[in-house]
Amino acid sequence: MAGCLVLLGFVLYLAALAFLYWLLGAFLWPFIVLAGGLALVVVMLAAHVRAAARVLLARDATDPLVLDPRPGEEPAYESYYRRQHLHDLVEVVRESSSDLAAVARDPLSLGIAIWLMTGRHPRLPRIDIVLLPFTFGFGLASFTAWGLGVAVGTLLLVVSAALHGVLLLLVSGLLGATALTLRGLDALRLGFLRIFMRCPYPGCYHRIELPHYRCGGPGSGHLHRSLRPGRHGVFVRICECGERLPTVLLLRLHRFAAFCTECGRPLPHGLGSARTVHVPLVGGASAGKTTLLMAMMVSLEWMADRGELLLEFSSADSRREFEDAKKELLADQPLQKTAVHLPRAFLFTLARPGKRRGRRMVYLYDPRGEVYHAADSVREQQYLSFSEGVLFVVDPMTAPPMRRLGPEDSRLVAEARPASEEFAQTYDRVAEELRVVRADLLGSGTRAAIVATKSDAVDRLRGIEGPAEPHGEAVSAWLSGPLELGNAVRSLEQQFLDASYWSVSAVEGVRSTASTAQRAVLAEPLLWLLFRPRRTIRSAAH
Repeated sequence: MAGCLVLLGFVLYLAALAFLYWLLGAFLWPFIVLAGGLALVVVMLAAHVRAAARVLLARDATDPLVLDPRPGEEPAYESYYRRQHLHDLVEVVRESSSDLAAVARDPLSLGIAIWLMTGRHPRLPRIDIVLLPFTFGFGLASFTAWGLGVAVGTLLLVVSAALHGVLLLLVSGLLGATALTLRGLDALRLGFLRIFMRCPYPGCYHRIELPHYRCGGPGSGHLHRSLRPGRHGVFVRICECGERLPTVLLLRLHRFAAFCTECGRPLPHGLGSARTVHVPLVGGASAGKTTLLMAMMVSLEWMADRGELLLEFSSADSRREFEDAKKELLADQPLQKTAVHLPRAFLFTLARPGKRRGRRMVYLYDPRGEVYHAADSVREQQYLSFSEGVLFVVDPMTAPPMRRLGPEDSRLVAEARPASEEFAQTYDRVAEELRVVRADLLGSGTRAAIVATKSDAVDRLRGIEGPAEPHGEAVSAWLSGPLELGNAVRSLEQQFLDASYWSVSAVEGVRSTASTAQRAVLAEPLLWLLFRPRRTIRSAAH
């Protein structure tokens, strides 16, 4: 009887075990495997996100960064997408792998599965040998779920890292293409607007493709020698002092202090924001070039005060030079003669109200008149080779007829301090050099403004009358006829695509008693050079 009961109990035990395994295989096994595997995948994904956040968002301040400026290179942080993004990707994968391995080894995952299959666990009670066949099935299902979760989680990590890398490559490529596009647009803008940046200092006059820029950070700031879209930023770069600098002139880079790449001296304020126009003043010693230049500036300032122009000095030296000369002119004192052989450009920016796109940054070159007395010294005036217009200053007191006047007129001529040589001689010498250095002069649209000065002295003469009108053909005819400068006038009109003529008095035009017409005519030659549309054929009228 006892044996039968034992046999019956054993049969019932096997039936229960068989039923359990049938139930596991039919219903519970897929559920345990899928639910357990999914739960482990979610935990592993959360660990991956936590690791990525730890690397990307919660970086310790002491962690090394490859963004930091390197000694001897640009004083700016590298763009994140230059190299740091790859370092961070590797760090995210390393941290995630470590966290996923910790999750896989966690007692709540692999440990419980092994306990259910073996009955042993350091922190859990031992499973009786009789119950072990029943728990073994659940342990096997849990172990399968663990393996599935680890496999899927690892696969997702690989896929996530691959997608992260592909996304970084796409972003880096897009930023690289954007940087090249910005460089191209900036170069196109400079060419389209005819912005040819030059150093204004004698002995340099260097053509500048990209100036050096200094930030406005603490102290004297940092000098950036290659401020363009690239490794340190596409739209903006961050200086090591923390200041943000735009990378192209399109983004108003011209607001920062610029320096010549050749001589290191400061460049005009706002260089790159407006079309540049280089204009030399050509005339013999004592022809009145400097007086005319400053009188023109007084006239421009007067027009700016009336709201007809927008005038801004592009360098502190030019402003100071103008203010000093203006005081002397208003006090009716003669200006000191120019003493420099190679001049520093006189710099200012000019625009018409409502036409900011028509702004001009003007470089005026006023050397001492003696440089035009010899071909060698004329050749040293490098700015002649890239000037877009020339302002010729004619001293009527040196014309041949002036030597045939009576005693009273001769005294008046002497009081007017005639130039050291006739204009025709000065022009021939400069014209010959221009033909050498500017073979394209006629076709390039370079124009000439011819200004006869000292009209106040001419008006006092009895033997020679002044032109009927202060501008145009009347002045041209006066120079060709009574002043016997016809050869020079014809040569001018042959060599230059466009030429126009004025007769002015720099001294009378700046006085408080000057009429509106006298003030305005002083600025006309320069405004004509700067704003008259470029011509391709010569006009019969001047």
